Amino acid sequence: MNPAQEIINRMKFAVGLMLGLIGLSTYGFMHIMDWSLIDALWMTVMTITTVGYAEVHPLNTVGRIFAMFVMLLGVGIVFWALGLIVQLFVGEEVKNILELKRMEKNITKLKGHYIVVHYGLIGRGIVEAFRRRNTPFVVIEDRPEQLRLLKESKCLYIDGNPQSDKSMHAAGIERARAVLIAGDDMADNLVVVLTVKGLNKDATVIAKAHDAESEKKLRRAGADMVVSSASIAANRMASVALRPTVVDFLDTAMQAEGAELEMEEIPVEEGAPAATKTIADTRIRDVTGSIVIGIVKKDGRMRTNPSGAERLDIGDKIVAIGSEEQLDKLWHMLAKQERTTYNGMRRAG
Repeated sequence: MNPAQEIINRMKFAVGLMLGLIGLSTYGFMHIMDWSLIDALWMTVMTITTVGYAEVHPLNTVGRIFAMFVMLLGVGIVFWALGLIVQLFVGEEVKNILELKRMEKNITKLKGHYIVVHYGLIGRGIVEAFRRRNTPFVVIEDRPEQLRLLKESKCLYIDGNPQSDKSMHAAGIERARAVLIAGDDMADNLVVVLTVKGLNKDATVIAKAHDAESEKKLRRAGADMVVSSASIAANRMASVALRPTVVDFLDTAMQAEGAELEMEEIPVEEGAPAATKTIADTRIRDVTGSIVIGIVKKDGRMRTNPSGAERLDIGDKIVAIGSEEQLDKLWHMLAKQERTTYNGMRRAG
């Protein structure tokens, strides 16, 4: 049970005690003083609230002792209930303020991170994928229901309009590696693309589109990559129908939590041990255990399933699959910079 619910339950108990005291006091005045129900109830309310009105009828000694008993109990219950109300609202507010301050501090420490715009179905999928790989990210969201889910998820987020410069600066746009725009409103996505490019032209913008028309508009606005949800869904459904075993294998081996295989892109950098050598000369498979499945040449040409005679030129990007350990070994053969610096991943542990 969360603390707020526990306080609410105590308040319910306090209300029950108060109602019980009112009933008991009314009954007591009726029988001790031989008053009517209305007179006894009126005297009870005056006694508990200590408003100081004159007595309905003169009290005898027993009646006064009983009234003092009711007054002390009533005041105690009232102050207890008021304390619970203050604790519920003020305490929760202070907790929220401290939590926001903590998040702001952690966000200012991020560098080379990813910004996810909107925490809908697609946004939640992106966040889950980032979390599996310990990738630093922050979400920008302004819809109440999604903000509630974000708060429960314990991830870093900004409560604000993603179209505003203020929200982007709060998310560290000037230090961000890329912005992933996962909103359902295409007009909103277009404005966010323009906002991001106006604040950090070097940040990669990946935007979601519904159709070919919105894809063209997003690219014209400055999006570096556009992902069409309709196209992906169609290709996925066709793949499941035509190659169900392959799809199931890839999902299990590469996307499930704790998956043994990962796919990585690795730049070939000057001064690296394997730079300017052929795949056969580097003996990548024997030395690292990873498998090179493609090469994107520095001029943009793509080589799939490259042969051993393929040369690894500086500026190329290698696409490989393997375990975390195997890809680490391949990384040190091809690149000089740290893997965390290149792709923004924070290694677990």
